[in-house]
Order: sequence, then C-alpha cells, then structure tokens
Amino acid sequence: MNKRTDLEAFNWIKEQIIPLPEEWRGCHFYNLIPPVFEAYCKIIHPIYRELGAPDDKVTWRETGFSEGYLQPGERITLRDLAEKYGLRETKELGMASIVRKLGGDQPRYLSGGEEGILDYKSLNQVVEIIKPFSKNMNCYFYYNLLKTTDYEDKLFEGKPDEMKHLLGLQEVCGNPSYFWPEDRSWCFYSDIDLDFTLVGGSRKLIDALMADDWLECIETDAETRVDDAADQQEMGEG
Repeated sequence: MNKRTDLEAFNWIKEQIIPLPEEWRGCHFYNLIPPVFEAYCKIIHPIYRELGAPDDKVTWRETGFSEGYLQPGERITLRDLAEKYGLRETKELGMASIVRKLGGDQPRYLSGGEEGILDYKSLNQVVEIIKPFSKNMNCYFYYNLLKTTDYEDKLFEGKPDEMKHLLGLQEVCGNPSYFWPEDRSWCFYSDIDLDFTLVGGSRKLIDALMADDWLECIETDAETRVDDAADQQEMGEG
C-alpha cells in the first residue's frame, strides 16, 4: 500500500459527479458517484437487536443511555424491519424510513447501521467480491478530510486485499470514503452521514454483491435519492 503525494487520481470523480443545486432538492447517487455505470446498489450497514434492551416500543429519546451499554445480539435486516413496520422495499428505503414511520425516533432495541462505516466483516466480503473484477489492477483509496485525524484529504494506492491494512492507520478513520480500480470500472462511496455504502459498477458486479449471503443490498439507479427525506412512500399505520 502506497500513500500518494497528490490527489490527481481522484479528479475524475470530482469532475463527473453532478454538483448539488443551490436550491435544495435532495441528494442523489449522481451527486456522490459518477453517473456513468451500468448498474448501482447500496449496501446497508448491519443493524442489530441489542440483548437486554427494552421492548420494541421504547425509543432512544425515552431512555437515552440510562440503560447503559447493551451487547449487540442477533442481526436484523432492513427488509425485516420494513415488513415489521408495514413499509415497502423501495430504492430509497433506509433506517430513516423506519424512524419516520415511528414518529421521528429510533427504537431502543436497535443498534448498528453506523454512518460512514462499513463494518469489518462487510468490508472483507466486499474485498473478496471485487477481486475478480479488479483484474490484478491497483486500486485507489481516498479519504475525505472528515475521515482523517489531521483534516487533510488523503489518497492511497494498492491491491484490494491491502485495503484492510488501512483500518490500522492512525491518520485515517475506518474504511475509505471512496475506492475504485485503475480502469474506473466500479466505485464505492461511504458518506459520513449515510448508514449505507453506495456502489456503481457493471451488471455482473452488482449482481455479485446482491447475491452475497452477508451483505444486504438494495438495487438502485443513478437518480436514487439518498438523504433522510428520500423515501416518500405513504407512512400510514403499519
């Protein structure tokens, strides 16, 4: 893994994403990932039911941290939560959809869904899936200044397997903001404000991610909205 002294390799992303308009109309995939790919999906950051948590009617607002640290228990998928609370699976579905359905607060029994962080197991699964699509090319790993300890953008270059070594560096926090191969045939993006990772790539790559037994992926497109107000499905009683 090599640290680059310049950020030039990142310029294609800056040049090809569509800037957010002055008048807010939401944030979309094309504002964060270049709209040049055959297919897209988002990887939901794992959600868990905490052991010893209050029942599913009690919210974080009601308990705060008064219950102390609770040990994460079984994993629960976003799809399971959507079904539980009477929501449909849409391209825009996210934990924000669940929170909105429940009146603006998350149930205390749920944890995880970390913003900006793809957990180690999911990251390992991603690495194994992208290796055949990397064709032994080097990849680039870009950290936005908000994911660095000195608030300076950073860029690294190496093989997909080496990405896991970045997690041990003190100068960066968690997984890269962006990573992509030399031929720019795919791109991953983890935003510090989103509890899912955005992906653009070939049809075969997206299918491989969607088929993985651990990763929970929802297929999207370049126009899919991603901010907390994205999912506008009817929020009636479920």
